[in-house]
Amino acid sequence: MKKYVLYMLVAGFVLQLAVPGYLIYRENEVVRKGEELKFEIQGYDPYDPFRGRYIAFRLSLANELRSDKGKFIVFEKEEDGFARIIDRKENEPTDTTLYVKNMDMKKMNKYFINEHLGPIADKYLPAERSKPRNVYITVSVYKGRSVLTAMYVGDEHINDFLLRMKKEEDDKKKNR
Repeated sequence: MKKYVLYMLVAGFVLQLAVPGYLIYRENEVVRKGEELKFEIQGYDPYDPFRGRYIAFRLSLANELRSDKGKFIVFEKEEDGFARIIDRKENEPTDTTLYVKNMDMKKMNKYFINEHLGPIADKYLPAERSKPRNVYITVSVYKGRSVLTAMYVGDEHINDFLLRMKKEEDDKKKNR
């Protein structure tokens, strides 16, 4: 009886490690093997006491993504790297890997940032969003799955942009 309990405990521990390990592996597979697409966004920076600071956004393609036609959305990569929807299919495409399940894209609406950079994002991102295709996310897409990999302002990663803005603000305060 004691061996049985021990085996069940070991099996439980292994299962608790295996499930998150598999999920991490799947996400990394999409990042490693997938193709990176850019999506223009419209967003703002809210605060949630449980999750912290994040940039909530809406994809510029949101209206096109809302359609209930087809379970799979097929993309084409434009010359500048931005994604363009070229088709919707009911069955999983076999001729391309640049497609996602319709629900996957609807889940992409938050990008978490450093708690201290939130107020800076509040201040500087609205001006940057007014420039076309200036604020965007990159998403790795591979065989129906997608992973949000980064957010950019121009060609600068969002964290680098916000740190630069904070440094400029601090320098101005010192020079006063």
